[in-house]
Amino acid sequence: MIPIAPPHYRLFAAIGAVVLGTATAHAVEFNEQTLAALKSPSPAERQKFYRMLPQLPDLQKPAAVAQLQEARAYHKGRVLESFAAAARGDSAWGRFVKAHTAWREAVATLLTNIRTDWHKDPKKVADLTREIGQCARLRDHVRQAATAAQQTDYARMLAATGVLLELDRVVAFVEGNAGTFQQTPAETLALAVAGSETEAQLKTLAAWPATLKRYAEADEANAKCRWAKEEQRRFAAILNEARSTVDLTPLRLDEQLSAAAVGHSKEMVAKGYFAHESPVPENKSFVERARNAKFDGGPSGECIFMGDRSPTAAYGGWWGSDGHRFIMFGEANTLGVGHGGTDHWTLNTGNKKWP
Repeated sequence: MIPIAPPHYRLFAAIGAVVLGTATAHAVEFNEQTLAALKSPSPAERQKFYRMLPQLPDLQKPAAVAQLQEARAYHKGRVLESFAAAARGDSAWGRFVKAHTAWREAVATLLTNIRTDWHKDPKKVADLTREIGQCARLRDHVRQAATAAQQTDYARMLAATGVLLELDRVVAFVEGNAGTFQQTPAETLALAVAGSETEAQLKTLAAWPATLKRYAEADEANAKCRWAKEEQRRFAAILNEARSTVDLTPLRLDEQLSAAAVGHSKEMVAKGYFAHESPVPENKSFVERARNAKFDGGPSGECIFMGDRSPTAAYGGWWGSDGHRFIMFGEANTLGVGHGGTDHWTLNTGNKKWP
């Protein structure tokens, strides 16, 4: 998100320039002329209204606040109209809205297809591969459009709501709350669009940096796992890139869950079997293996693969196998994976509370 400048208080300073101790309160006629001054896009015109306020009798302050609020509603309407026009047009904001809508629609379709049992039909798997590639391109368009929108139209939106913030400050002054008024430009913008179509669009844009940060933090944490082998970190990167394409929670590597996975890979080779169920009673299921490895979360799934030590090959094998694909793209936040120097891979997913 672009930086937001701190609020300016020139308005309060201008109002406070009138020395209240020597000013004489006098009645003001609030009419169409005073309202027109407040509705003006010119700050100088609005200042004509503001200069009357320090000398205003207390009995007339409610009338002043009423005109300020009527003017605010007028300016808010103009702001919302400009936002809606920008979303429909060929602006950075409009391009972001369209790109994000297209990506989310593609994600909904792709997730349904990813979680459908195609009985390992090669044609369907090839279709899925094309779909996720297209979805990745749409996500990249969203990234580019979000950056442009934050740097241009979002900044202009904040500027456009400046008059609303100005009027809110003046209301606070008239009502005697100037000393506690702390509303920011971003908060004013959020209040202006509340209940409109722009509100959801603005929340989407505001949330986008957090979405990117969430994946970056997971990738950084995985890269820093000194206990992990290069192939384990590489597999985590491959899977998280695919999960980010469909907006799923990134997976963080866990040492204990990975120890359970590696242990199962080694045991399958040592005992000459290839199955999820171990012939060793205390290691029978992936849940028991995770507990034996002292994994401090809840294990949720397991994939096994044999024939190649490459993380790309393991991912590709599981991508083309319906049940395994369901696990890779399931609701989880933790990953355990490894082959332990063999050509047998094991993947475990789970959920735990991360710091």
